[in-house]
Amino acid sequence: RYFDLLDELSAYQQRLMADTSAEAKREASSAASLILLLAVLSAALGALVAWSITRRVKGQLGGEPAYAAQIAQEVARGNLAVHVDLRPGDSSSVLAAMGSMRANLARVVSEVRHSSESIATGASEIASG
Repeated sequence: RYFDLLDELSAYQQRLMADTSAEAKREASSAASLILLLAVLSAALGALVAWSITRRVKGQLGGEPAYAAQIAQEVARGNLAVHVDLRPGDSSSVLAAMGSMRANLARVVSEVRHSSESIATGASEIASG
C-alpha cells in the first residue's frame, strides 16, 4: 500500500510538472509574440518620427540641406548672382533668408561700387584742375 501511494504521488507530480511545463511554454510563446509586436510597433513609430523630423528640417531649410549648403558656398565665394530657388510662398525658411541676404549684399556692393566710381571721378576732376 505504501508503494501504491508513492506511485500515485509520483504520477500526480509528473502530471503537475507536465501541466506547469505546458503553461510555461504557452506564456513564453505569448511573451515572444508580444515582444515581436512591440518591436514592429517601435520600428514603425521610429520610422514615423524620423520622417516627421526630416520633413520639419526640410521645411525650415526651405529645401534639401545639400542645396542650402551649395547656395551658402556660392555666396561665401562672392557669387552674388547665384539664383536661390524657393517654394511658392516661402518667406521664412533659411533659403528665403539666404536669398534676401544675397540680394541685400548685391545691392550694398553695387552702391559701394557706384560711390567709389563717383569718388574716383571727383578726384580726377580735382586733380585736373
